[in-house]
Amino acid sequence: MYHYFASKDDLLFAIYDRLLSLQKAHLDEIVAAGAERGDSVEDVLRAVCVDVISTSIEFLPEGTVFTRSQHMLMPDRQAEVKRRRREYHEEFEALLLRGIQEGVFRDDVPTAMLIAHFFSDVHYLSQWYSPAGPLTAGQVAEQLTELFLRGIRAATAQDLGKG
Repeated sequence: MYHYFASKDDLLFAIYDRLLSLQKAHLDEIVAAGAERGDSVEDVLRAVCVDVISTSIEFLPEGTVFTRSQHMLMPDRQAEVKRRRREYHEEFEALLLRGIQEGVFRDDVPTAMLIAHFFSDVHYLSQWYSPAGPLTAGQVAEQLTELFLRGIRAATAQDLGKG
């Protein structure tokens, strides 16, 4: 293994780099395609959420190793991980803010909390998801995404008993 990687640090960072680079490329593609088609912010966010969950399941063993070992990275690599994660979260937050401005998403919960809520579900997948289980990766991605979106939608007059 060390023929390909000079150290455990290089290996751990390569695992993270592969997954985050893929998810970031997908995020950029989904946002650009949604803008080109004129998709609603909810549809774009739905596609982003489904992608994050699907790719996290696809790379579940790698993600699990990284999550459990990221504290072992050298400080400069930890800083790079934080920077790249923050960059992804900022784009995710931009979608949330757009939805809030358009009245699609609720404005009574800080976006940082919404982001933490969504990604905690993603990071917890390794604790319970099994490809041999009753749900496919696609079903898990769709169901977790729908739960998240239902929780962040702005209340309608009907929801508030006014309609």
